[in-house]
Amino acid sequence: MANFLLHVLVLALCVLSNQSHGILTDSVKVYNVVDYGAVGDGLADDTQAFSDAWNATCQSSVSFPAMYVPQGMTFLLQPLTFNGSCKSRNITVQGCGKKPTGFVIENSNNVHIDGLTFVDSPQMHIAFERSTWVHATSLTIQAPKDSRNTDGIHIQHSQNIIIDNIRIATGDDCISIADGSSHINISKIDCGPGHGISIGSLGAKGKHETVQFVHVKDVSFTGTTNGVRIKTWQGGKGYARHITFERIVSNGSARPIIIDQYYCAHEHCTNQKSAVQVSDVLYDQISGTSDAEIAVKFACSKSLPCTNIFMRNITLHSTENGSKTSSICQNVRGLRNGEIIPNVPCLHEAHHPSNSGETLYGLTPTSKWLLHDNELSLVPMVIMENHPWQLAPWHCLSQCVKEGGIAFEKAHGCEIYYGIG
Repeated sequence: MANFLLHVLVLALCVLSNQSHGILTDSVKVYNVVDYGAVGDGLADDTQAFSDAWNATCQSSVSFPAMYVPQGMTFLLQPLTFNGSCKSRNITVQGCGKKPTGFVIENSNNVHIDGLTFVDSPQMHIAFERSTWVHATSLTIQAPKDSRNTDGIHIQHSQNIIIDNIRIATGDDCISIADGSSHINISKIDCGPGHGISIGSLGAKGKHETVQFVHVKDVSFTGTTNGVRIKTWQGGKGYARHITFERIVSNGSARPIIIDQYYCAHEHCTNQKSAVQVSDVLYDQISGTSDAEIAVKFACSKSLPCTNIFMRNITLHSTENGSKTSSICQNVRGLRNGEIIPNVPCLHEAHHPSNSGETLYGLTPTSKWLLHDNELSLVPMVIMENHPWQLAPWHCLSQCVKEGGIAFEKAHGCEIYYGIG
């Protein structure tokens, strides 16, 4: 498929919905899916109409062809691929309304997005809402660094999302993960400028919100205001748990590592006792430079501390010659291993097993750790009946303790490795 520009413009095209075939100028032409047979009642199958409208748009010889999907209608579609090659390299998918999100996948499953470029959306560029098994790859997303609320990719109430090989430069989060999201895998992301990769914010206005089983790896942040961030509001409920950040490079990001349970988007936020629980977070092999002195900020709730926080091989130096980075570490319980720069004093040192036998380091009654010399990274260990040593990926840990390994693998698709240790 030839790359094309998916460019959402804030124009008054809505008023032209009855002139879908009209030529706005000699170089712009609009193709309305309704004029190609789409009904838009949520009952009739509009797949062929969308396909026909796309083919007309793709084969248009004008400079700026636009495929138009009217607002206020519900279109029932079967799996559909918009293929090239197209005659124009400046194709527009036009949205109407006030500050629309550029591209939304909602109530869908088994979706694959590949090879698109998104530019200057008036709000979020891409949103996955109430969807499962979505794979987004080889995308480019860009907006000015001072453009507010222009998140690159926003995920909410969605599961089994894979995001990889994407270049994102915006004025807000490169990727944001919100309530109801689980089993999110993010890798090979080039982020900057922007606000980094954020889990949250969660728990605004006392809401119960959850995010779990998130794996972020092989990401570079360049000139971002944050790196990897977990942010929750005071007074909220729920949890953010089973989260891994590994092989991250910070190139002058202001705050490369953040957990903030006191997030406040305005000036006046009152102190409250309840909080969203943050637990089971692994930071592994994070390196580079910080543009701010405080490179690691763990600001956790006194009433509900962050638990099971693990750091391994962290080296974050200052961008200023002769200056050192530092950390904030409030109400955190966890372990550390390897070189940690800056020092994070609230985490206890984890030691390798002695020659007299492997030693398990307990974090909670149901989760234990083993540091293994032959492994590239720290991995959780669990002991189960009839299988004295079993090695499980981080996102399998909580359930592996409760269920047999084979049964768990079949039910959840998590791979269990035997005989290591």
